[in-house]
Amino acid sequence: MRQDRTCKYCNTFFPNEEGKVFANHVRWCDKNLTNGDKGASKCSQKTIERYKNEFGEVREYDVTCERCYVHFFVKEREKRHPERDIYFCSRSCANSRGPRSEVFKEKVRKKLSGRIISERITKTGRIISERITKICQGCNNGFVVSSKHPHQKCCSVECSTKIRYPLLDKAGLKYYRTLCSFKFNLADYLEEFDFTLIEKYGWYSAKNRGNNLDGVSRDHIVSVKYGFENNVDASIISHPANCRLMVHNSNVSKGKKCGMTLEQLQEKIKWWNEKYISRLG
Repeated sequence: MRQDRTCKYCNTFFPNEEGKVFANHVRWCDKNLTNGDKGASKCSQKTIERYKNEFGEVREYDVTCERCYVHFFVKEREKRHPERDIYFCSRSCANSRGPRSEVFKEKVRKKLSGRIISERITKTGRIISERITKICQGCNNGFVVSSKHPHQKCCSVECSTKIRYPLLDKAGLKYYRTLCSFKFNLADYLEEFDFTLIEKYGWYSAKNRGNNLDGVSRDHIVSVKYGFENNVDASIISHPANCRLMVHNSNVSKGKKCGMTLEQLQEKIKWWNEKYISRLG
């Protein structure tokens, strides 16, 4: 609501002024020592005076970092200096443990030895999990697991993958997939592919390369994953006879399923080579 207002600190007159605008002026008025950052309130001033009398003035003191022995300054009150037994110049120095002594290592050994292989129930009914030492089925190395997960068989995801999928080697599969990529030109085999799909949907392209996610891509009829798991030669999987055009979303959802058997593909390759022997040669 607009009305005539007068600041009680500087006596400035504001005709027909909104309340929130006037309140903002009052808060930050140069002569207002109780609000904003223009001065301290009476309560704050009393606290500052009490601290001065009790602990002295704030001064800078030269101290040495316990970790790296660098000299730096800290601000502390006269009567409270030094406030700490040791000083660190940074968070990294404060968090660094440094070399551990043999006495410390021996204490750790005694603390960890003889751990109970079960959960411990306190008087209040709280369950505290203990640690269990087990042998990893993937790498045969020892590892420690919480008693809350007594059925864990492996120390890591990599070892678990080896147990579940013994033929799956991610690095090897990636290299094999590169070898199985199609390297022929579709224009050399116009009779074998359905190009009406391309006229209808266009070629697939990622968001950063055209953004046609509903486009068409080349599909391996006998999948690369099947070839890798069954040690099929990459030249068979990458042969033009193993290629077909498919909408990319359907290609992705197909996964490692095969559209024909390996024997059928080999027969098709034999027929393909006889038909296009001049081009393949």
